[in-house]
Amino acid sequence: MALTAFRLVFFCLIFVGVHSSTYAAPDSKPSTTPTPLAMNSDVELNALRTEKQKLEAALNKANADYQQLKQMSGQAIYLNQTNQKMREELEMTKIEVEKLTQQNRQLSEDNRVDGIIQGTIAVLVGALLALFIPRISHRKSFSGWH
Repeated sequence: MALTAFRLVFFCLIFVGVHSSTYAAPDSKPSTTPTPLAMNSDVELNALRTEKQKLEAALNKANADYQQLKQMSGQAIYLNQTNQKMREELEMTKIEVEKLTQQNRQLSEDNRVDGIIQGTIAVLVGALLALFIPRISHRKSFSGWH
């Protein structure tokens, strides 16, 4: 758009220059008073310059917006990657928790079974001692009486 405006201004300047030199008398000095065509081209030139400044300002704003969007999209991509990593870590942690819970249940079961076995052994040893100790002590006490 700015290039088209530049071409239009360039064309107008060339056109005005060619026409003013064509119609000027060879002996006469160029007049210092602007012709209506020259005044019109000055107005158009100023209007085109103003439009060019507006377009440059709009382009600068668009570039700034683009840079901001580029930065935001970069942050969004980073956040998405971080989110994906965190989800993977969460899944790994859930699997680890499940394994540890299962191990804890197994160890608790093993401890309970070990406790039952140790209790049974203690009861059997106690019962055997209860059976044999009185017989051993009675023999000694009866041996003195005979």
